[in-house]
Amino acid sequence: MAYSSEKIPFDGMIFDSKSELEYYKILKSKKENKEIKDFECSPKYILQESDWLNWRGEKQSSIDHYPDYLVTLNSGEQIILDTKGGGTANHNTDAKIKKLIFEYLNREIPYYYISKLSNFLGGDWVESSPRHDFYTKIRNKYKKIYPNENPKKKWATCKKFTSEDWGEYFDFVNVDELFYIMKKEYTKKDLEKISKMKTKVLTIK
Repeated sequence: MAYSSEKIPFDGMIFDSKSELEYYKILKSKKENKEIKDFECSPKYILQESDWLNWRGEKQSSIDHYPDYLVTLNSGEQIILDTKGGGTANHNTDAKIKKLIFEYLNREIPYYYISKLSNFLGGDWVESSPRHDFYTKIRNKYKKIYPNENPKKKWATCKKFTSEDWGEYFDFVNVDELFYIMKKEYTKKDLEKISKMKTKVLTIK
């Protein structure tokens, strides 16, 4: 789902995109309903200090990083969430490098890119981190299952592929009712084995 990069004012803050604002509203609601403990918008992390000189003797500026949200779950665990408008292909290279440096410096804090699926894919928020891009996996799976559908022209009437359907092709979990992550994509052999198990259960009954 494409979102505009236009700056949007809301609640006395400025959001970089519609997706970032939409997820802010979700987190705000979840905090009010005590589904999460707390969250912070655009927390500042220093990836590299400024107190050093390069080979020319020039003082360097610090490298700062401001992910969208630091979320504190009811368990006390903290996670970083960055909302993105699409899968890995749409991720800014600079942002991906900063994410890697952050993860190197803060290995105890899980860091997720998340994107919102189109309505015909369920409209859910799923992980879209590099190498863990559930967003793109779901979209590609849809194209294979329904090759004749054209959501770009008739998304409102095209066949749906929601989280209830994903289970046939993916092993996935919902992280604290915030977003989905993929644990595994089933291979052809996996699907054959699952099919035999279902048949066996039905026969026993």
